[in-house]
Amino acid sequence: MDEEIIFEEVECSELKCVLNDLGYKTEIYKRNYFVNLKNYDAIVKIYEKSHLLYFESVLENLDYLKDNKELYRRLLEVNADIIPISIGIRGTVSEDRRIILAECLDTENLDENEIITVLDKFEENIPKIKKILNIFKK
Repeated sequence: MDEEIIFEEVECSELKCVLNDLGYKTEIYKRNYFVNLKNYDAIVKIYEKSHLLYFESVLENLDYLKDNKELYRRLLEVNADIIPISIGIRGTVSEDRRIILAECLDTENLDENEIITVLDKFEENIPKIKKILNIFKK
């Protein structure tokens, strides 16, 4: 694919081709795209809902971490530096609660450069955040 081509709108049906053309190994399961990052062993789940493209990677189950104010302070400090992605908690008290990295893009006028930026940020920051999480493992 010629890198000069900019997609006005990336629909889920086109997304796998775009990701493959960018060099990402991608699997599809139940309309979810599972993208293997190039330089770090992690998977980013991508799905579309209401003209938004969601990116999410699970980093750790909260049950495996010490409940510690210092952990949350460090994650909040990192969160300020990793824009456009952000750290969050997925799940409720009664469910498996997990630390995730997440981002959401509007599919209107979405081009592949925005997808590249988001995936690059995931790849750049997952190792940093995992290093912090490892300090607080039970």
